[in-house]
Amino acid sequence: MDKAVNEKGFELLDLCCQLVSEKSNSKQIGQWTNSDYQLLNGQIRRQTDISISPNTLKRIFGKLKTPERYYPQKATRDALAQYAGFKDWQSFADSHEVLSLSPRTMRKRKVNQVINILSLEMPTCLTPF
Repeated sequence: MDKAVNEKGFELLDLCCQLVSEKSNSKQIGQWTNSDYQLLNGQIRRQTDISISPNTLKRIFGKLKTPERYYPQKATRDALAQYAGFKDWQSFADSHEVLSLSPRTMRKRKVNQVINILSLEMPTCLTPF
């Protein structure tokens, strides 16, 4: 993964981890013990049918240090996003991409959406040449 994707990916991962921690535990992540990660593993497995080992969860949440920051595989990110209430990682990322857009970019997208809708609804005999 290139640096730009990593930065955005890690921002989204941090946000997802925050949502997961808020849902699963009332303690701050820094105060979690091994039993909290085991509990989270069970909660995620029950809700998503995907098991994320406590050690992997520790790497994701920064409890286990690695030479480089750990970025989990897609299936793991999907499970975290599903546990946080999203269909999968892509839907989580898409929903948070919109929140990070500037107002100008959002206006441009909205105008383009309206143009696309109008072009779909306009009979072909009325379209400009």
